[in-house]
Amino acid sequence: DVYTYTLKGRTVAVVTNDFHIARAKLLAARNGYGHAVGVPAELPWVHLQINYYLREAFAMVKSFLLD
Repeated sequence: DVYTYTLKGRTVAVVTNDFHIARAKLLAARNGYGHAVGVPAELPWVHLQINYYLREAFAMVKSFLLD
């Protein structure tokens, strides 16, 4: 298939906020992007960090069940 490109054996960098790294790597692996390495960006609003990590926990459950 002309539209299919595989990255087997390659390393892919996923740049996102630190709380998204685990889910981003999981989704990259599930979608055939080879070895995914997380590159965390700084969270600009430290006072909201607990909220972001709590929301990400629910997003991880959703990804395990539905993605």
